[in-house]
Amino acid sequence: MTPSAHDAIIKTLLAVEKKQVDALNKFPNAQRCCFELYGFDVIFDTDCKAWIIQIDSKPGFGGMNPLDECTAAILQCDTINLVGIHPYNKSQTPETSPFEESMDMAKLEGLVKDKKGFLPEDKLNKHELALVYDFEEEEIRIGNFQRIFPKQENAMKYLDLMEEKRYQNFF
Repeated sequence: MTPSAHDAIIKTLLAVEKKQVDALNKFPNAQRCCFELYGFDVIFDTDCKAWIIQIDSKPGFGGMNPLDECTAAILQCDTINLVGIHPYNKSQTPETSPFEESMDMAKLEGLVKDKKGFLPEDKLNKHELALVYDFEEEEIRIGNFQRIFPKQENAMKYLDLMEEKRYQNFF
């Protein structure tokens, strides 16, 4: 995908971010188990500028040719891997959250310090460190996806477009 397409997609998602975040905040206990997959239809003009034609909030994967079926299967697998969904097994369900137990606060603080000039230098709280942990985990599970935002090189570029400045948009 071209930088022009990335830019159009990022701006579109930032335009609806507050509404999406407000909806997600209605269910604070479910924030770590929710995701949405969008399909963007993009066309390019003669100057190679990207224009979004349509956004599918529920892209369909039915009635396709063999190539589309293979691509859709890879997309679905990568999506499940990226969001970190694991099969449920009651006998292996711990009494406490494995996320809380496995979080090495010193290691996470080290990850933050490695990104100097991007994150605030002050001490991060447990919620902010959890964001760092989630970000690092997503990078491991990214599959065939490509992160286009937030990235160190583009987070500040879109600052004026953000209705609310949120820590998650700068990591």
